[in-house]
Amino acid sequence: MYAVIGIIAIIPILGFGAPTYDSLNISYGILFGTIFCWVYFKLFSNKQKAGKELLDIAPIQNGVILFIIGIITIILGLLGFVDFIGKDTRFSWFISTVIGLASGVYFVYMGFSRIQIYENGILVYVDLIKWSKIESFEWVDDKGKACTLKLRYKGRTPAFLRNGAVPVPVEKKEQVDSLLEQFLS
Repeated sequence: MYAVIGIIAIIPILGFGAPTYDSLNISYGILFGTIFCWVYFKLFSNKQKAGKELLDIAPIQNGVILFIIGIITIILGLLGFVDFIGKDTRFSWFISTVIGLASGVYFVYMGFSRIQIYENGILVYVDLIKWSKIESFEWVDDKGKACTLKLRYKGRTPAFLRNGAVPVPVEKKEQVDSLLEQFLS
């Protein structure tokens, strides 16, 4: 990562005669901006790859809180309070705005996210879990109050790192179970 930052920083130094500190700030901004663009691309491409929606399970828990955090992050970014790299440089406000907008929009998007089953997998908030990646599943019942769908993913990583859990309302358990049986036979 340091090599990539260094290579990007050389361009403003050699091409525009910018000071090293400013070039490093620009480099960090380009790198993190690229990462945020990739994350947003994945968010929207997962929705496209999912196929036809079969069942809307539930909205994200604490979605209102994530929405509020997103709005606050955007405001703090625009006011210049989110710059942690180049404090008090001439790019400080720009870096703060980019970080605040990128993070804030992500939180706002998460606030409106849902758990849904599609023909190509389960869309959990922003991540598409393809049917081919699921090794097994089991239900954990909390005395009729709520159900949790525990998933085990395929892969070579240790078993404890291949687990996931999805909250499912009790009234949707039978529908989810029948879809899982259909796709994970």
